[in-house]
Amino acid sequence: TPVLATFGAKVSDTQIKLLADYREVVVWADPDAAGVLMQRRLAKALHRETTVRVVTPDEGKDLADCETLDDVKRKIDAAVPAVTVLAAQ
Repeated sequence: TPVLATFGAKVSDTQIKLLADYREVVVWADPDAAGVLMQRRLAKALHRETTVRVVTPDEGKDLADCETLDDVKRKIDAAVPAVTVLAAQ
């Protein structure tokens, strides 16, 4: 599975254009204010171009807190469609 990192919450228009080339994008942002804004920006920008799903992080935890590959896979498998997240915000 290809994995890409934005290297921070600021996502450029160029990064968004590159992500739009993928059939599916799973967004896993940090559960802080900057991460929530980045997640929303990506979801709004990409959901018409590609399938976008959003991982709901556990309270106070991010991807780095996953201890096993199975933990990561479970979170990705549980990702919800971006339109669901956008509708709730």
